[in-house]
Amino acid sequence: MAQIAAAPRVTQERIPAQIELGITPDEVRMPDLAPLPAGKRVGFELGWDYAHHGVTPPVEHLFSNSPLRQGWQAGQATFGRRTLKARSHTLLWLQLRTHAWTRGRHFETLLLTPNYLQQLDTDWCPITRHALDQRSVDRVRDDAGYAAGNLAVMSHAANRAKASHGWAVGSGSLTTYARIDNLTDQRYVGSVIVNQASSQFYEPAPGRNWTLGLRLVLPL
Repeated sequence: MAQIAAAPRVTQERIPAQIELGITPDEVRMPDLAPLPAGKRVGFELGWDYAHHGVTPPVEHLFSNSPLRQGWQAGQATFGRRTLKARSHTLLWLQLRTHAWTRGRHFETLLLTPNYLQQLDTDWCPITRHALDQRSVDRVRDDAGYAAGNLAVMSHAANRAKASHGWAVGSGSLTTYARIDNLTDQRYVGSVIVNQASSQFYEPAPGRNWTLGLRLVLPL
């Protein structure tokens, strides 16, 4: 008689804080969202993470049909008061994801994590090379999505130096963009190279430079 072996159950790996709070692997796993359209699925996942960290989403996303609200309510029903501590970089992570979702931009959740944002933080603006009193985290290229290689901590003045504008071209779109790096033309180390003998070599960063570009998108 043929025997059918049961498929092994895949469990969700938990972080120490979830284990300490008594959150089971089944609770960490979100409901099946396959039937939802992509945009609503992302909103639901975002609301779920708001609830997982005990954070209330922005009020403008709490209307009855909002997928973000639906995910938040589902997460609240699952986690209750057993929530993870939301530190400053976690709040920034949720805020950036919300901005990306409302603007229809892609957000790279695999690499762009609260820990990555913490490592990205700096006291000096990489563009003006001045100390940061007021800072913002934004995309380096406004025509691209929210990805680990396209985010930088910069001053408000440097952020305003970026510019882009778009036009409709038939059924497509044309976008122009511009940016300035090292606005004050300071000399600083751009990167450190370590060879096989563990010797370090410092590469100077480029001086003041600017970028102009055009991006044309046409449907196939």
